[in-house]
This record gives sequence, structure tokens and C-alpha cells, in this order.
Amino acid sequence: MVQQYTETKVRLEDRQPFRATFYFTANNTIYGFEAKGEAFDYYGCSIVATAISVLILNAVNSLQEFTEDAAQIEREDGYIKCTLPNLQKDKGSREAAVILQSLNYGLNTLQYAYGSKFIQIKFIFDKKRRWTDLLSFFHKN
Repeated sequence: MVQQYTETKVRLEDRQPFRATFYFTANNTIYGFEAKGEAFDYYGCSIVATAISVLILNAVNSLQEFTEDAAQIEREDGYIKCTLPNLQKDKGSREAAVILQSLNYGLNTLQYAYGSKFIQIKFIFDKKRRWTDLLSFFHKN
């Protein structure tokens, strides 16, 4: 006897958007991120959720495999937070900074392609940033 596979379908309009937050130093270096949402769901549910999962897992694994920077990682069901204290102190490796920039770029590309209905991204900047820093940046360029 063959068992029939049934799955519970979730209407996409009923799902909460995936949320990502990136943390920046005063020098515009990403030193960490936090992500939460239904990125892992039943098979074939959403190409967006799958893409988000792949980008985040690749970033975390790449930080651990290709850098010597110590990553502080918190994981729960549907939630991950990853920070690199050395990058926060502007002492981290260039490789770690590029990996986090790549994650930021990938998630922003998904948001641009599929909209904020599926993915929302926010940025938190270190409070040490001063208006004079921003003014000097614009006057140089």
C-alpha cells in the first residue's frame, strides 16, 4: 500500500516577513547580524526562504572556516545572531568584513527582487558616529 504525502499549505500572504538586522561600527564596518523568521519551512514553500537560509548558513560557515575571527553565535528555532567582537573594535580580518558585506548584499538583493512583504532589513549604527564624521565624508567626495 502506498501512503499519500500530504502537506499543510501556508498562504504566503499570511506569513510574517523574514527580518534581518545588521550592526555597523562608526567606521561603517558590519560587525554582526541578527535574523529571525520562517526561513526553514516545509519543502518547496518559498524560494525566498530557501535563499535566505542558504545565504545565512553560508556566511556563518564561511566565517568559521575561512577566518580566525571569533564569532559569537546564538541560535534557536527561526533565529540566529552572529557578532564578531574584533570587527566591532575595528581589529577583525578583512575576510570577515567581506563575508558580512556579501551577506548584506545578498539579502538586500532578495529584498529588492521580492519586496519587503517577504524580507525586511534594518541597519543599526554604533552610537559613536558623529555628525561631523558624516559631514567630513560628504566633503571628501
